[in-house]
Amino acid sequence: MRTSKYVTSYLNQTRQSNAANQMNFTGRDSRYANMTGSNMSRFTGGAGSYFNAAGTAPAATAVAPAATPSHPYAITVSNSNASAVTNFILFNGNVTPPGSTGWSGGNYSSGGVTVTGVYTTYQTLVSQSMTQPFTIGSTYVSAINVNAQVQQALTVNTTDASGMTQGVPIPFLKDPYQNQPDTLVNNTPYRIDGTTSVTITTILPNAVVTYQFFPAQNINPASQFMGLDPNRYYQNPGLIRVLPVATGAQ
Repeated sequence: MRTSKYVTSYLNQTRQSNAANQMNFTGRDSRYANMTGSNMSRFTGGAGSYFNAAGTAPAATAVAPAATPSHPYAITVSNSNASAVTNFILFNGNVTPPGSTGWSGGNYSSGGVTVTGVYTTYQTLVSQSMTQPFTIGSTYVSAINVNAQVQQALTVNTTDASGMTQGVPIPFLKDPYQNQPDTLVNNTPYRIDGTTSVTITTILPNAVVTYQFFPAQNINPASQFMGLDPNRYYQNPGLIRVLPVATGAQ
């Protein structure tokens, strides 16, 4: 029996379609996550999110991970002196590393001023800055007993091996419409690593103050061993409320 040219055409199209869409264990169809995938799936989330046990998912379906909410690194600074202390230095891990003079029980003391951690020890925070540098996006200061302390500026200094030093002032200015007398925020970004010192220009007599450093970025070099981006970014904590602007009747 002679086959109709229309039937022949239909059969040819069917064979071609089957050949193009055949799914097998050698990955002919790019939609199929198969046994020979070149990139090992990971369980660590983020850029290498886990799709299945058999290989990579198509690049077109990959979704960038959402930024993590920024949680602060917080410390409390206490001045036990009846007089003011000037130019007190925080961090500076390469010069005063944990374990050196002044360190005890995870806290640091010098000249009657003691620095303690809030969510973890201050020692842990300084150690992290030496191995996993971070960028601070917002600095929140709150006074415990002397409200005027919140207006004392910080100065951030970084020195490299050539001896060059870069300094950034971090002033705390009160908004004329702000009612709270004991808290201020500065959104100047700055980097903290082992060569960075953060200097409190003046600690008032018997003042106790808390600083919360909200990270915008953190670098973890060890992430590269898992094939992940060593940079981690964080969302703006939204410390300053932005009121809607009235534009009038339309």
